[in-house]
Amino acid sequence: SSGEALASSTILNSAGAVGAIGALTSNTMYLYATKPTVSLNSASPSGTKTPGSNTEVFRFDVANANTGLDLNINAVRFSISSNATATAWDKALKLYKSTDLSTIIGTGDTYANTTSTDTTGWGTVYPTSNFTVPAGGLPTTYVLMMNTSEMDTNPATNQSLNISIEPGDFYWYDSVLIAGTANASARVLNLPVTGSQLNY
Repeated sequence: SSGEALASSTILNSAGAVGAIGALTSNTMYLYATKPTVSLNSASPSGTKTPGSNTEVFRFDVANANTGLDLNINAVRFSISSNATATAWDKALKLYKSTDLSTIIGTGDTYANTTSTDTTGWGTVYPTSNFTVPAGGLPTTYVLMMNTSEMDTNPATNQSLNISIEPGDFYWYDSVLIAGTANASARVLNLPVTGSQLNY
């Protein structure tokens, strides 16, 4: 915009000698028609809960802009923290749409980060069916259920459970097929999303 002419040595700096004709190096760039927006649903559970084999532990919304392109969720990795180190890991996770709590659309398991006595871990849910968020319209609400039946093994001490979706943990694609990690979490709006603490 200054009107200053660029010398060939500046323009062709990465192409070789001054005046040489060659390809300039650059980073890979991607252009997206849409990005998912993830948010905590207002009905996400909180406070004191009763243990069970398949109880709700987290509820979240996924919105897709009105671009004409539906988006599909490849996987969601949930970060988990709990002081119930002996009862929070190796438990089943199931994902549902809030409009149909009888149809499982994703499954996974919880794992401690390193050892079974860790207070932090994770669980990745992979789709089994119907993991599409339509373009435009209202957000799609998802409900995460977990086997908490072994929580509260020590009634004298509250056992806590915290769940979140962190940056880097939400994978998706639209109808435009792009190789590599082009649909990784850096292209998701509003992360992290953190649920309220649950006590058993």
